[in-house]
Amino acid sequence: MLAIIKVYFSRRARVATFSAILFFLSALTAGGVIFNRQHALENRLLENLLWAGYQYDREVRELRLILLEISSGNSSVDDILLRYEILFSRKTLFFQGDIGQVVHKLDHIGELIRQTEAIILEMDDLLVPLWENSAVLNNYLLTTLLDKTSLLQKLTGTILVETNTHVS
Repeated sequence: MLAIIKVYFSRRARVATFSAILFFLSALTAGGVIFNRQHALENRLLENLLWAGYQYDREVRELRLILLEISSGNSSVDDILLRYEILFSRKTLFFQGDIGQVVHKLDHIGELIRQTEAIILEMDDLLVPLWENSAVLNNYLLTTLLDKTSLLQKLTGTILVETNTHVS
């Protein structure tokens, strides 16, 4: 019996047991760090999606305000074109990278963004003549653009609500 106890509690057995426990604790720690890092990356992606939605809505609002200021003479055609370019770039954020992948997975948000893309492309066709000649801007074009931005504002507001719902 004494021989069994000596073998069981020998130095070699104690070192092996200690090593096994140490490696097990190391694996648990590494797993916890990896889990926390993955969780942080996922939260950052959701924050980026939410930020992109807010920026998109803000740029639609800014374009709409510039269109309203044009009628009072406080802005120029260059301001409209600048705001439209920024809006167009904000739209492309939803189709690229990690945000694009998340939007692709979320059917309802993806459909809303495709609807807004269609409206923005319609606006693009209306704004093409303004790049060459700013005198083309008339009341009919201004009213059409205001109507489209009003509809766009409603859609981007819905996008904001949907992304907030998804994030929370």
